[in-house]
Amino acid sequence: RKDAKSLRLRLAAAGYRWPSAVTMFNGVRTAGAITLALVTGWGVAVLRSSMGEAIAPALCAAGFGFMLPDRILEALMRARARRLRSGLPAALDLLVLEIEAGQPLDHAIAETGRELRHAHPDLAAELAFVQIEMQLGVGRSQALLNMADRNSDSELRKLANLIIEGDRFGSSPAPALQSHAKYLRIKMRQQANEAARKLSVKLVFPVFFLIMPSLLLVTLGPALIQMFTQLSALTGSNLP
Repeated sequence: RKDAKSLRLRLAAAGYRWPSAVTMFNGVRTAGAITLALVTGWGVAVLRSSMGEAIAPALCAAGFGFMLPDRILEALMRARARRLRSGLPAALDLLVLEIEAGQPLDHAIAETGRELRHAHPDLAAELAFVQIEMQLGVGRSQALLNMADRNSDSELRKLANLIIEGDRFGSSPAPALQSHAKYLRIKMRQQANEAARKLSVKLVFPVFFLIMPSLLLVTLGPALIQMFTQLSALTGSNLP
């Protein structure tokens, strides 16, 4: 039961929240393991003409098929966390505009979710879920903490803490949200610059192993062919 709860949280972080998500994921893992085991075992048995030699590859393929959905799920979680993080600055700007216009925070959260449903649907869904929880009687602080727990992005927890601290001290969260939006944009710009600087280092290996051999083949190939042709002619003329 503990593993099922942890798996449900991971599936929710990837965007799969229906009640049968855990059962379907376990079914996918089992089906993948059985399918890869049967295909690998059959292929080895046909090539080797021996069922005994197919047992070990089939077991390895079954383990790979069982673990592959976990790796795919982690990739989906990271991709959704990036999408959530990319939409946070726009969401914070809208929240600041709504609050400075005199709207209550609950209405500002709902309106921000509606405005972002086309540009950032994942973040809009999270804000809509927060609004639904508050309508069902869950406190605003707890609803925001639940949003942070459902996702693996640390920036959402920072946003929840900012709003909770503003409620605790009775101050307007607009200045803090505006500062946080500016911080997020600076951080995203720095990450983009860092990725751009790393690009030249990452290009060394494809340039050296893929492009340089092609250039050497094109530039030195004709000269080598001509040299071998002349050496062959000289060797043939020296024969008695």
